[in-house]
Amino acid sequence: MANLKIKDCFNGRFFEIPKYQRGYAWEKTNVRELFDDIFESIETGSSHYIGTLVLSRHPTEEDHYFIVDGQQRIATITMIINELIKYLPKSDLAYYRRFYIVEDRKFFRLKTLGKDSKYFSDLLRGKVIEPQSKSQRLLKEAYEEIQTIVQGVGDKQTFLKNIEKLEAMEF
Repeated sequence: MANLKIKDCFNGRFFEIPKYQRGYAWEKTNVRELFDDIFESIETGSSHYIGTLVLSRHPTEEDHYFIVDGQQRIATITMIINELIKYLPKSDLAYYRRFYIVEDRKFFRLKTLGKDSKYFSDLLRGKVIEPQSKSQRLLKEAYEEIQTIVQGVGDKQTFLKNIEKLEAMEF
């Protein structure tokens, strides 16, 4: 059990949502609340605790973890980071994309549940496909909300740095 900043949580790790978990379930209001928390932490200059992550080590891959609890937050933070880095200089974009989104253009840092996995990776690549399930519809709506909010963020690099400082309790 440890408090980790988001940057430390992602460092050299890959995450997967186990089959027994539910699909993406956050509505736009949940996304807005997370952004509100981030904006508040920036205004107050304090770190912000975003909740608990319960992880289980993959049985064969040392750097892979199953997300037992916290998948909605991690998926949403991944989408926020993905959108923010689009606005960074190319040299920074490549670093952040490899660190948080996809390594070697094929190994995504977060593999979502079942059929949602390809849909999620397509969203992160900028491909918008018609949703085939409720969780895919919610992913699409959440990403659209993220795009709208990120457009209004002034200094996107500073905002990204503040996301990296968000703290989670990891079990």
